[in-house]
Amino acid sequence: GWWLSQTYHFVCHSTSLLGFALPFLRDENLKTIFEHHLGEESRHDLLARKDIERLGLKISPPSPMTEAFYQAQYYRIQFEGGHSLLGYILFLENLAVTWGKELHQNLKDVHPESMLFLRVHAEEDVTHLARAITLIESLSPKEQEVIYSNFHYSQSLYGSLIDQGKFIKLRIAA
Repeated sequence: GWWLSQTYHFVCHSTSLLGFALPFLRDENLKTIFEHHLGEESRHDLLARKDIERLGLKISPPSPMTEAFYQAQYYRIQFEGGHSLLGYILFLENLAVTWGKELHQNLKDVHPESMLFLRVHAEEDVTHLARAITLIESLSPKEQEVIYSNFHYSQSLYGSLIDQGKFIKLRIAA
């Protein structure tokens, strides 16, 4: 429930981040791709919200690491360019395909009514991931450097977010 709540909070910013990045993109092809992706991500926060409700839980407040995870993207877009958001997107798509698929398999029998968010992302993000990699490979080495820097940055922040969740769980149990 805590993980799904935190996911809900950063997913709420997906379309805002994509929209925010648009004026910072110089390449018309990238703008078109971001606009399309914006449509794909629309209302995904509602999938997470409904899963939380089906678990009989309320959305917990965002943790400081959750806020840092998505807030940093606004800064990176503004100061590194809209294409930098592809690092964050690549990380999340990869996470959904690898970890999300395994998590969904482990939880679907226990909570079948509340796994829609995981199922959708574990299945759909396979093609999203392949498209993102192809797109990134088509960009200049300098743009790729910015993107992969953001990928590693996002990976680090997400790891801290998950560690914070483990810490919170330990505090509650004690």
